[in-house]
Amino acid sequence: MSCSRWSNSLWYTFYACSYSVEKDEQLFEICSLKVFSYKELKGDIDKCIKVVREKMNEATEIELQELKGYMNEFIDDVESNIALGLVQQIKNAGLKEVPDLIEKLRQQIEKHYDKDIYEEFLRSIA
Repeated sequence: MSCSRWSNSLWYTFYACSYSVEKDEQLFEICSLKVFSYKELKGDIDKCIKVVREKMNEATEIELQELKGYMNEFIDDVESNIALGLVQQIKNAGLKEVPDLIEKLRQQIEKHYDKDIYEEFLRSIA
């Protein structure tokens, strides 16, 4: 899970809870400054850095590059989230594939702290 907090860093960032099973709605928070969605970061990470630069003009280029690294780690975390990927596969699957995908998702959500969100999704498609 993406998170940064170092004593020698300007940034405190984390993968924030979005209460969503949609990849695009996953949230990255820069504490006390801004929250970006996966969709925003994936769509134009440099634009997001520009927004931060405007809000925090004391940040150096090195510090902004450090933040960009944390943003990329968040993107990687979202893209490697098996449960989120299975939700998308279920939504895109043909009827024959759905039962197998649902079972795989049930197995994955046992590993998640936010499994209620996934359970709600499963109830909605039942």
